[in-house]
Amino acid sequence: MKKYLTILLIAAIITGVIPSAFAAGPLDNFKKQRDYDNRFTDVKKADWFYDSVCMGFEFNLIGGVSDTSFAPTGELTIAEILALASRLHSICFNGQSSFTQGSPWYQVYVDYARTNGFLLPDLDSYNRNALRGEVAAILAKALPASALLPFNTIEDGSIPDVRMDAPYASAIYTLYRSGILTGSDEYGTFHPDTNIKRSEIAAIISRIVNPDTREDKTFMKLEELYFAFFDVISTSSVKTSIPGVIMRFHGDVPKIYSDNFTDIVLTRDGEKIDNPLVMGKDVSHAEWFYEEITDFYFKFEKAITEPGRYSLTGRYGGVPFTVYDKIIEKPVGNVPADPNDLLYVQWSYTTDKNDAPERISEVIFCFKGTQQSFSQSDITNLKLTRNGSEIKFSFEKGVYRYLEADGSGVDTQYNLLFSDGGITAPGTYQLSGKYREKAFTSAEITIK
Repeated sequence: MKKYLTILLIAAIITGVIPSAFAAGPLDNFKKQRDYDNRFTDVKKADWFYDSVCMGFEFNLIGGVSDTSFAPTGELTIAEILALASRLHSICFNGQSSFTQGSPWYQVYVDYARTNGFLLPDLDSYNRNALRGEVAAILAKALPASALLPFNTIEDGSIPDVRMDAPYASAIYTLYRSGILTGSDEYGTFHPDTNIKRSEIAAIISRIVNPDTREDKTFMKLEELYFAFFDVISTSSVKTSIPGVIMRFHGDVPKIYSDNFTDIVLTRDGEKIDNPLVMGKDVSHAEWFYEEITDFYFKFEKAITEPGRYSLTGRYGGVPFTVYDKIIEKPVGNVPADPNDLLYVQWSYTTDKNDAPERISEVIFCFKGTQQSFSQSDITNLKLTRNGSEIKFSFEKGVYRYLEADGSGVDTQYNLLFSDGGITAPGTYQLSGKYREKAFTSAEITIK
């Protein structure tokens, strides 16, 4: 038997005919039922979806929104996707598709999907637009396994915006591997949380019913965005402007494409403002926390100087990111920070490769809310101990003020820098004293 199959395979190679993995089975039930007569005036032969619309129409799987319009950029509802999936499932498993619509028109398809196991749980509405991730989940459940045989090698986690623990990840990767989904760029980005267009569903249908149209895809690896942060210009007391944003990437990245950044939203005090980001030429490679990183600089079209709390969100390769809020302030006065608002005193330090402290550079006094001024002369009874014994030390002149925003509100930090480059001698350190008669004691920190 093995010898016989080998002879057949050799004969197929000689004649140039290689049997397709999809050559037989339920997909054979899809037949051309009518001719496409170029009725849709909004579908041109030069359009990338022209052939897909023709095939979907001829197989009687999709139609237009009218006799002459297809509406390629229009979006489909959950009900319309269930109707399509029901027709696909019925043709595959029953050899034909025959549904009698009632009231509402889509109920027959909802019932069929529920009976046959491809109705998604907890759908909030059948009349809202379908998300691409939901479409993938419905189709992957509706199609037979023989229609979803692996065609591409797509490794787990390689689709930039579809983590393996994301909703419908298994269905999305299955459809990618079978060549039915092909991504929206050279990285394979899917955009699972966006609405699906009629032109896109036409392409998906054509790849389902005609496996010869499925594409052998090899995606580029998308560089991994570490995080993004505002570039801030400050005096010792206030932040004065935000000229741009720094996008930090893991590793040594030679080049990125600004087109991969989408859905950028800049807000001031919660209100969206229009100030586009433009990718600059500044690129820096460095080591940060013992990891190689690359920074790319994006400049705002107009530097931000108006006082307010600024936030920025966006997507890189479809993956969402958030920039930590920063506050541009009006000039502050000389009113000393309220001692009753002192939250804590903590260390600022650098670490070694094992994340253990190796140099104490600063002491941070953190106050609740917005404080105007802080003076070293208001600190008394200051004592620094190492292993329980008091040691001599000094701070540099000047106090650096930072107004920081987090989810719970706003805090004001005052940083005092140790003289002579900081403290590096091994030992356990603790700082105590009084700020305007309010006693404080820092946590202990150990340098080994």
